[in-house]
Amino acid sequence: FNYNFLERAFCNRRVSSDRVVVENFFGRVCSLWKVSYATFTWGEKIYGVIQRTTFALTNFHLSLMPARAEDEDYYALVMARYQGMANERKRKRAETQRRYRMNRQNRIAMDRSVRYMHRSVI
Repeated sequence: FNYNFLERAFCNRRVSSDRVVVENFFGRVCSLWKVSYATFTWGEKIYGVIQRTTFALTNFHLSLMPARAEDEDYYALVMARYQGMANERKRKRAETQRRYRMNRQNRIAMDRSVRYMHRSVI
């Protein structure tokens, strides 16, 4: 009988349950306030104030209209959007690297041909 295993399993169950609540809350925040799911570019100083305000307003909204199923659906949509943004960044980075490699190969080939022509003239 392993006491540590049971303790860890119980702790993991509690953490998992808390995570679902947090994810649902985050889904609600994102569904109500675009500033929470868009890329924030205004600066770090104001970010905390805005997030605390959106959390307070979301708590008030939850007190008026609690709903769990739609939170999970919207959270999934937000996460899919984030994944799409990440995929687009990866695609752009790969394209930039591909163009760099192609231009580098062209520069090397051009440099070699200039050297070859220069040698044949001498």
